[in-house]
Amino acid sequence: MAALIQHNYMYQQFPGTKSQNDEKSVMLSSPTESIPDGSRFVGYTSFDNHDHKKTAEFLKEPGANTTHIVREKIDGSHFSIMYKNGDIMFCRRKGILQTGELFRGYDKFYPKGGSEIADLLLALPRQGSLRAQLILKASWFFNAYGNHYILHGELFGNSWEGTKSVSDFPAFQTKVEYTPSLETLWYDIWDSKTNSYLPVDKANEMFQNSGFTICPIIATYSSLSEALEHPSGFTSTISSLYVKEPHSSPNLAEGIVISPVVPYYYRSSRAIIKKKHSSFVEKARRNNKSPKKRYNRFEFLDDLCCGEAGENRFTAVRSKLCDVVSKSWMANEYVVDVLSDLDPDSPYAMFSTGEKLAAEKYIKKKIGHLIARM
Repeated sequence: MAALIQHNYMYQQFPGTKSQNDEKSVMLSSPTESIPDGSRFVGYTSFDNHDHKKTAEFLKEPGANTTHIVREKIDGSHFSIMYKNGDIMFCRRKGILQTGELFRGYDKFYPKGGSEIADLLLALPRQGSLRAQLILKASWFFNAYGNHYILHGELFGNSWEGTKSVSDFPAFQTKVEYTPSLETLWYDIWDSKTNSYLPVDKANEMFQNSGFTICPIIATYSSLSEALEHPSGFTSTISSLYVKEPHSSPNLAEGIVISPVVPYYYRSSRAIIKKKHSSFVEKARRNNKSPKKRYNRFEFLDDLCCGEAGENRFTAVRSKLCDVVSKSWMANEYVVDVLSDLDPDSPYAMFSTGEKLAAEKYIKKKIGHLIARM
């Protein structure tokens, strides 16, 4: 019998101990991985959509009337660094990367000597892996500030105007091109002693002192309501940090991320909101759907997993996982992502256990053509 997928909307989840090759439905485990020395992996909190009903609740919180910043949303893969048992560990959104677990080529070595991308970049091409470079910066950070922090950022790049630095690096989402080299930007720090995220100003100071490149702040507002008015459609500016010449196309940014300088919460959700450009939105257009001839109790899910919306979401979910995943793993992760986007008062919340299982099977059927192409 298929297992009902368990959900935790504060932290993303990752597959448990079953083999990734097991094509049967798997139970997703707790998002927090215990570590013997007292440290623990903490999955990064998801961002709420600006048009989600939860945004109205954030606006009622006292923190909504404090300073909020706007940063460009990066079209890449979440990436983090932590200290575990005397070692610097790298993590994807769902868990710690284990030995041999491939992830976007962060541990691959660039070719030594000349490079066809040298003339494009502001700095010389990296001589070695990105992992080796980040270990040096992380070592300085943990020595200076302590090993109870988890550093959060985004891994992206390796795509620019048809030029790639290494042909076998896995491709990222390709709607936005940032740089022909593999890079990271950093924006959040989790403090395991206080179980909280640091204020933006403090996190940025610690990152910069350690040599990490921070995600630029593009606007500052005195309240959340003002920040929500910031336009989501603009040419990406991230490439200017790495590439000499601007992109030849409009190269639209994925959108923006709005966050308070000092973190605040609504229930268990952190007040960080994403506002995507329409071409990246993971919701289908209702006026593009053909009329239904009969009632379908799962129809409300179509707006989240059909057509262009389904393909956008599929690509986004895939970018959070390792390079080699089973089809069943991918299908389960997709279901979790869809359900985390539902309003608290959606029909799903009132379903019985059996109905929820049927709804999850319905979602998997809708993306069967995408799974088949993996």
